[in-house]
Amino acid sequence: TASDPCPGFYVMHTPLRRKKYDSWDPREYADARVIPYFAIPTQVLGQAHSDSQLPGFEGWEAVGQGHTGNMGDYVTAVNLNPRQYKSESSYPPDYLKLIEIDGKKYPIAHGLIGDAGNQPHIGECSYAFGRLLHTLDGPEWADVLWMIHPGSGKGPYFIPEPEEIQANGEKLFNDWGGKEQLAAVLRLPELSASGR
Repeated sequence: TASDPCPGFYVMHTPLRRKKYDSWDPREYADARVIPYFAIPTQVLGQAHSDSQLPGFEGWEAVGQGHTGNMGDYVTAVNLNPRQYKSESSYPPDYLKLIEIDGKKYPIAHGLIGDAGNQPHIGECSYAFGRLLHTLDGPEWADVLWMIHPGSGKGPYFIPEPEEIQANGEKLFNDWGGKEQLAAVLRLPELSASGR
């Protein structure tokens, strides 16, 4: 139709949607170019152990009965291994938000749970989220700490504007304990043993 914003392209459906447009209309779904969202593994949603075929990775296993989040809930992510892209003349770019812990600056961004995948590992996200985290060079070197804020969203049928996502995510992060709590997490032996 004349109102189609992307004529001739297939629509990629996401569980996070608006319930406002037709199912064939791309405006109905989370636009990966604009909306920072995270694909949560179905194994994490179900809190069930899942073996992995990846070398050196045993799979995800629940260690408690805590809620792991729903579609539309907020996620805070920190890139623990930031580096300059080969194509960049300088680092960091102006659009990155950085948080400094123990003298090191990490890209930090907020997004939503917007999709799910049947993988035992964590890390798939939209282009918009990857850009904010500065991880577009490829996941092989990205080392991201993902923090889910369970029960924090408005459900699977509401997509806030990008600026609202960052503002609400920042408030949730600060309510959790913010920089001080993140510093305590990064000092845990499990993370320091891997060189972080």
